[in-house]
Order: sequence, then structure tokens, then C-alpha cells
Amino acid sequence: MLAKNNLNLKLLYALSIFIGLAFIAPIIVEAHSPSSLQLSYNEETDTLTVQFFHQVPDNTTHYINKVEIWKNNILNITENYTSQPSTDNFNYSYIINATDGDELKVKATCNISGSLTRVLIVGETPTESVPASFVCITFLASLTLGGLIRRRNRK
Repeated sequence: MLAKNNLNLKLLYALSIFIGLAFIAPIIVEAHSPSSLQLSYNEETDTLTVQFFHQVPDNTTHYINKVEIWKNNILNITENYTSQPSTDNFNYSYIINATDGDELKVKATCNISGSLTRVLIVGETPTESVPASFVCITFLASLTLGGLIRRRNRK
């Protein structure tokens, strides 16, 4: 009987954590860095196109306020903004002369909190990365559930 109560207590504790995270998550989402940047470069027009993914409730009070672009580790472009064009994804284009092998690095900064940096090597096919927050949450959820299952099977 004591073991069953102990298991119920652990399950209640785990459930409390998940419910707590459900209430905290909207607060965390309110102030966040861009979730993704996708870079593409057109060598014919010397145009770097950056697709921003930054979902916000109001694009005039929460937005990407600064974009910095480096070519081969030298800062070439700094753009400051006072809003973003939409409440989710949008594109900005920048004229920058680059050739095959040049490294273009873009840093997007949120006016409330956080930034995200991505790199493109001109002439190479870009790769899509998985956001670190997704990997971290998946890992923690797996550990928690695995621990609960293992403890339950021991009894």
C-alpha cells in the first residue's frame, strides 16, 4: 500500500510540473528570440534574402529591431527597425557583394529578448538546423517519462 501511495505521489508531482510548465510557457513565448532564420544568396543580383520566423502578438511592440550582416567576419551591414512587417514570418533582402566560398553571417535581435545567428557559405547548399529549444524539451521529456516508466516497472 505504501509503494502504491509513493507512486501516486510521484505521478502527481510529475503532473504538477507539466501543468506548471503549461502556465509558464505563454510567458516564455511572449519574449523570445527569432525561432528560425533561413538564408539564401543570389550571386547574379548580389542579393542576400533572409526569411525570419518570429511569431509575435503585436508586430509594433515586439519585433526584430536589429539585423547585422558579416561577410568573412567583417561587419558589412547593420539595419535597425522599429517594427516587423508581419506577426509571423517575413523576408528582408540586402545587397552585398559575395563570391563562392564567402561566409555570410546574419544576426537578428529581438527588441524584447534574445537573438539568433545563422551562417551561409556562398555557393554551398544551406542546411536546416533543429532549434536548440526543441531538442532540449524533447530530451527532458524523454528523461522524465523514461524515469517514471522504469520506476513503475521496478515495483
